[in-house]
Amino acid sequence: MGIFVFGTQPERADIIARVTDATTALRALAEKYAVLERLAGEPDATCAGAYASRRRAEKREVARHFPGALRELDALPACALAERRRAAVEGGLLAEAAGGSWDALPESSRWLRWIWEFHESARASLKEKRARPAAEVARQPPREKLVAELFAAIGKRHGVSADVVRKALFPPRFEVLP
Repeated sequence: MGIFVFGTQPERADIIARVTDATTALRALAEKYAVLERLAGEPDATCAGAYASRRRAEKREVARHFPGALRELDALPACALAERRRAAVEGGLLAEAAGGSWDALPESSRWLRWIWEFHESARASLKEKRARPAAEVARQPPREKLVAELFAAIGKRHGVSADVVRKALFPPRFEVLP
């Protein structure tokens, strides 16, 4: 059984890729952040065994459903992941009250739509990559260039720079405050 509602049945494993309703998307994000928050609060597995195997399996499942999520896990402390979970839950309630519209989210929560679009775009890119011959995949640009292109595309759709998107989604772990 999977850790995500959407991934518990093999025939439903790709349903996240077809979500267009903000309420459903935000519920899935809240679920993702709950798992990331728990993983961030647990000690890393330094030895082989059931604990290490469970953590690896959960991380693989998170990455399968939400490409880029492990980058969030690496970049953000548990308290920031908890705040993101709360924002996704609250955003989901607002979106539900507005008939599933992303427009119900306040400006301060626009990053939720961006992270959803990032996951969707990254998932589509990975699916496309897996369908290509190995020789063609080897000639593909480095992953960081593809991620930068995703940031640029999301920024363009929402009228902000790629850097604004990148910093909102994956802030530097330790920023020097003035």
